[in-house]
Amino acid sequence: MNYKSYRIVSIVLALTASLTSMPLVAQPTGEDWDCCSPPGGLISRTAQPAGEEWEYQGNIDMMGMKMPIPANKRCQNPEEENNTPPVESNCEINDVVTEGNTTSFKMVCGEPNPMEGSGTSTRTDDKMDVNYTMTAEGAVMSFSMTGKKLGSCTL
Repeated sequence: MNYKSYRIVSIVLALTASLTSMPLVAQPTGEDWDCCSPPGGLISRTAQPAGEEWEYQGNIDMMGMKMPIPANKRCQNPEEENNTPPVESNCEINDVVTEGNTTSFKMVCGEPNPMEGSGTSTRTDDKMDVNYTMTAEGAVMSFSMTGKKLGSCTL
């Protein structure tokens, strides 16, 4: 494998890691959490907003190779109209346009793995399809994910 192929594969792995490492819910902190709850975990003293739990899985297609994206779950705010994929801290989502149940967006990532691309996500009541294409060092990577709503969760 030459250096360029190695670098592109490392970019894909970094993007895949960002898609699979988002926390399911925010970690409890601050005075709103009871330190001495019974076995089974922390208990909130204040009402927590309700979210929607989604499970995503999909594929990355790069240079003729199709690689699976491991299934992951996320707790999402149903009030947010911005249905864009999670990104690493060096990436930025912009030009977000939502028409009906479809959101289009552009993505630009800086160092250490500069790349850019665009995509769309389409959501129905209990399903979401996300497709986007990224270009890095002349190589094109296509991402395709499907999400299904599992139920409610706490944001």
